[in-house]
Amino acid sequence: MVLGIWRQALLGTYTLLISSAIVTELAQVLRSRFGWDEARIISRLKLLVRKAETVLPAMSLKVIRDDHDDDRNPENAQWKARRI
Repeated sequence: MVLGIWRQALLGTYTLLISSAIVTELAQVLRSRFGWDEARIISRLKLLVRKAETVLPAMSLKVIRDDHDDDRNPENAQWKARRI
């Protein structure tokens, strides 16, 4: 499923939004949960940053109770909605 989502983003079906907070969290998760080495993490994150639109959310949200780090995703969506 993740690869299908990635392919659709590359085809321009939708705009992939990221922020520096998401990139930082993703690196930490790939390192701690999946045991990726730094070279692999860096190469994948560089690709992600090249293909995505980097946004700077204007505010921090606290809407996801189980994992506040996941609040970064609604923050990005809120930022994009204000730009449109």
